[in-house]
Amino acid sequence: DPEVVVGSGKENGRRYLLVALSGTRSNIGALKLDSAGRVSGGSNANPTILARQSAGWHDGVDDSRLSSEAFLENPTMVYDAKSKTYLMYYSAGKWDSARYNTGFGRCSTPVGPCSVDLRGPTLIGGAGRTGPGGLTAFVDGSGALRAGYSSWTRGKEGPRRPSGDGGQYARHLTWARISVSGSNPKTQTIRLGAA
Repeated sequence: DPEVVVGSGKENGRRYLLVALSGTRSNIGALKLDSAGRVSGGSNANPTILARQSAGWHDGVDDSRLSSEAFLENPTMVYDAKSKTYLMYYSAGKWDSARYNTGFGRCSTPVGPCSVDLRGPTLIGGAGRTGPGGLTAFVDGSGALRAGYSSWTRGKEGPRRPSGDGGQYARHLTWARISVSGSNPKTQTIRLGAA
């Protein structure tokens, strides 16, 4: 689930590649890209780790235990000019189930250091929707912070595609506005709301 991030502020114009790493509990990483868009250091470059499986809800169940189904993926990042930091979102848990959610962290630069909010997911299912994940954060044409993410219809989770299902088993896209209050990262509140 790679995503290219173009730096702002002191990182202005530099490009980075956010990646999800398998075979490890350190799943979210970032690599610097050169001016041609290639990974600096080549194909064997070591990514900087931004987020690790470390919270009980990283497996999709908020029970303080981290099961083998834990996985972090879909990293995305957007620059918050008010706090001069990067807001990072990532998906956690089992993607094809109601046990999928979205976590949040704040980073000084696209390659960290990052402080991941371990208190609980920032986006969970509700209102007939489950498994919200795959969030992509961006700045729209007016300069507002926005996001798009997908979720399942409750009870219709899973990758199955029965004939004639009319798309009811497909994930649905929701647009949201990222609201940021204040400029101090220690007291700032970040919310996802109606677009």
